[in-house]
Order: sequence, then C-alpha cells, then structure tokens
Amino acid sequence: MASIYTSDFYELSAYPQYALLKVFENVFLDEDKVLDIQSKLKEIFSNKPFVLISDRQFKYDIDLSVYKLQLPNMKGMAVVSADDYHRERAIMEQPLFNNSFAFFSKMEDAVAWASTFLVHK
Repeated sequence: MASIYTSDFYELSAYPQYALLKVFENVFLDEDKVLDIQSKLKEIFSNKPFVLISDRQFKYDIDLSVYKLQLPNMKGMAVVSADDYHRERAIMEQPLFNNSFAFFSKMEDAVAWASTFLVHK
C-alpha cells in the first residue's frame, strides 16, 4: 500500500523502493517546486536509495536546470508516457540525470523496473 502526499502542484505516492510522482497539468516545474518535492522525498526515504517514477500523463514544463539539484540517494528515474511530446522531452532530460534513466509507455513496466532496480545495484 502506498502513502500518498499531495500539494497544489503534485501528487506523490511512496512505496518501499520507489516513489510515483504525478505533476499536475500546466505546471512549470522550477527550482522552488523541485526543492519542495525533494523535501518530501527526503522525509520519506531519508538516505535510503530509491527510484523516482515520473507519471507524465499531464502536459507541464520543466526548467532543465533543476537537474543540478539531484538527490544522492535517487538511484534511478523512469519517465512514463504514451505521448510523443514527453518522449522527446525525456530524450533531452536523460543526459542531465547522473544515474539510470528509463522511458516507458506503460506504468506497469516502469513499476516492474523500479521494483527490481535496487535489487541488482
């Protein structure tokens, strides 16, 4: 069972090894918003390694400079969307993330990857 946290711009579902992040429609994800999300992730995972799954079902923009704010215990990131816009966006984001980065069109595939990811690390 997940613990669910919400704010005015996101919903975060936390599981033992991963978190599922859903940013709401038309949000501009800037440094302040990322720091807010990271604060919640630190509260949930402390220093324990985890994977972040970004559910990109809504259109929103990301300030790519936020990738300099990476949490050291975030060992992987999965982007999930069937939308070409988000696929192209993920291609731009991938080189900015220092750890494993994957793109999935189905949530089940991302969850399976995240669930086994840390077992092999």
